[in-house]
Amino acid sequence: LLHWLVVRPLQQLRSSAQQTTATVPFAPPSFTIHNEISDLAHEFAKAFDELDHSRASIQKLAIVAQHTDNMVVITDATGHVEWVNDSFKHVTGYTLEEMRGRKPGSVLRGPKSDMITAQHVVDRLQQGKAVEAEILNYSKSGREYWVNMSIKPVRDAAGVVQNFVAVQRDVTKQRTAQEILRCNVERYRGLIESQLDMIIRLDPQGKITFSNQAFGRAVGLDCDQLLGSELLSMIVPAMQEQTRKAIESVKLPPHRVSFECLLNSVQGERWICWETCAVLDSAGNLQET
Repeated sequence: LLHWLVVRPLQQLRSSAQQTTATVPFAPPSFTIHNEISDLAHEFAKAFDELDHSRASIQKLAIVAQHTDNMVVITDATGHVEWVNDSFKHVTGYTLEEMRGRKPGSVLRGPKSDMITAQHVVDRLQQGKAVEAEILNYSKSGREYWVNMSIKPVRDAAGVVQNFVAVQRDVTKQRTAQEILRCNVERYRGLIESQLDMIIRLDPQGKITFSNQAFGRAVGLDCDQLLGSELLSMIVPAMQEQTRKAIESVKLPPHRVSFECLLNSVQGERWICWETCAVLDSAGNLQET
């Protein structure tokens, strides 16, 4: 990597290896930092710019790139691999010798990879632009893994793209956790929707944020139509104040209250027995009822 950084991107440094500065600085691309992966890619691109100030910057960049837990890939202007770090080998199973001269996408994409995302990455790079994306890749052994990547162009003094630096992170565990959460939410929703009892959630202002189908049927409205509606508007006027106080009392320990009220339903006025509990944040403030 040290050889690549000195000889290939900055040939000007050959004649001044004993000096701490070079005569022609790099002009790094302009981009917006969105997350930690992008931050690290930014630091690599910034380090290229700093190469004309200190040889120590070269050594520092080489150490960081080689030992970071994130995968680092350096390609030429056409996207063909020139260098990968040890983390890339550890995650993908491919060595530098196996990757050199090949395009990462042609090696790592597989049957379940999102081709729309892959094409978006290709399009951005062909335009000489930075890109961030998350995509499913395949290791040498065929293992599926999700990667979050941030790719930045490196330009010469004339603004011409010379290389691309890609910083990638294996986010398979996070994606798996998200999928488990999604399944649990769907399971929870299925259980709630199948209940014959009426179930609703209220925000601190008493407006409905969720309703199951049983409550919707009782008041003659679709669940989506109920969102943002005030529960009190569905209670007979004579009992609205009593109901409001009952709901307000859930803010106090033990944060659970039972009360009855008359609901204006499609079948007329119906007595409803409510079991109400509070959802509090870490500071003890009411979030939902």
